[in-house]
Amino acid sequence: MPFTYSVPVPEGLASSEQLLLKKWLRDPGDFVDIGSALALVQTNHGVFELCANGKGMMHLQNAVEGAEISERGRVCVIAADGEDIPYGRPYSTSRRIE
Repeated sequence: MPFTYSVPVPEGLASSEQLLLKKWLRDPGDFVDIGSALALVQTNHGVFELCANGKGMMHLQNAVEGAEISERGRVCVIAADGEDIPYGRPYSTSRRIE
């Protein structure tokens, strides 16, 4: 898988005052698909799943569990074939779970 893309904090969560990486749900080397939950993120509005919006393999995690993450931060890196990179759409999405 020669291409990589960075997974950012989704736009809907970027406006939160508090962003904590609560738990990783995937490990480096795990395959991810569109909609796969990558991590749990705690905000001042609740707990959200950070989801992939492309296919590939979890390559690198840029934060540790319990750490604050930046609203402009890149949470992880996905390695993907070129056609699996989410062109023309956000690289990540989120869904509220709590």
